[in-house]
Amino acid sequence: MISAATLDASMAGVAREVRAGDRRRRLRLAAALAVALTPGVAYSQSHAEQLNVYARTLSTTTFAEQACSGFRASASKLALARVQARITDAEDAAIADRIRESTASVTTAYARTGKDAWCADTYRLFGPDGSLVKGALERKP
Repeated sequence: MISAATLDASMAGVAREVRAGDRRRRLRLAAALAVALTPGVAYSQSHAEQLNVYARTLSTTTFAEQACSGFRASASKLALARVQARITDAEDAAIADRIRESTASVTTAYARTGKDAWCADTYRLFGPDGSLVKGALERKP
């Protein structure tokens, strides 16, 4: 798992880079994120950072379900992300607070980049071949 700040920056950066066509930078970003998301690296983060990333993932995928036609969040992948972050039921209130906080930045990014670009970028980050939380977002059958 990566930090919430890195997640925000990477989503914004990928959107800019896709529009700019900077392929080398995208590949470096994807490689860096792949390392950050390996299980061994995930546990080196503080638990607070893992909570932030999980909340950000939930708010982004939930918003994508509503805003992007044909997408749905993968409950099994989100549950796996929760287990990997070692989140307990007692932390649900803290996660709910963080989801409310991150929803504002998700909606701002959506408004800034537009529906088509935001949905494509989000699917690229959270889809089956995603660079952030692989498989957290999938296409509806």
